[in-house]
Amino acid sequence: QDALAEAEVVKEKKIVNEFLTLISKNSEKAIYGPSDVLKALEYGAVDKLLLSESFVKLEEYEEKANESNTEVFIISMETKEGGQIKELGGVAAILRYSVDL
Repeated sequence: QDALAEAEVVKEKKIVNEFLTLISKNSEKAIYGPSDVLKALEYGAVDKLLLSESFVKLEEYEEKANESNTEVFIISMETKEGGQIKELGGVAAILRYSVDL
């Protein structure tokens, strides 16, 4: 069970680092914050949705993500990466294509 939990943490760190790399390169394929991510979900533009486990509207965003075959990642607060997502409003996304929000 510990190995499974550790694998999950590694997966979370990898996806958060992918997102942060896109942000640092000023990529138009990475966004964060509840309103921008929700708009992108409505456009069907989100490829990977990163939700902090502490995010209040977790279920609402998950449902929207499921409508457009978006991969959802619930990010644990037990890691540094989890704290970073929480600081960005608790929600972030890697986009399939850039959108004007």
